[in-house]
Amino acid sequence: MGVHVGGVLLGMKHAAPIMMRQQSGSIINTASVNGSRAGYSNLTGCTANAAVIHLTKYVAVELGPYGVRVNSLAQAALFLASNASGFITAHDLLVDGGITAGRTRSETMAYFAMFQKELRSAHAPIAAVSRS
Repeated sequence: MGVHVGGVLLGMKHAAPIMMRQQSGSIINTASVNGSRAGYSNLTGCTANAAVIHLTKYVAVELGPYGVRVNSLAQAALFLASNASGFITAHDLLVDGGITAGRTRSETMAYFAMFQKELRSAHAPIAAVSRS
């Protein structure tokens, strides 16, 4: 837990002064749906992820006046790193397949397997073209 939460804290500690001076920036921390919903991981993992999510929100409030956005990703895309996300800050974007809405673990795993299969088939033509 110390490494997960401490690493996030130290990363922000060292990035924040630079971003504050330049009056812009985007800090992205990694978390997990386990920080928002119990029962899918062990106590330490859930607690560490919850701490990262809350720490992210706290630092987002502190750095917001300096033009710095701070967000955490919980199984999400790097959309938050792009300029298109300029209006989003202090948000923990959950891409969780419905876990927080009450979907069971077995339903989630079945849905995720289907999602991975579709993702692989969508990228197959691109991979074939790039090899030729």
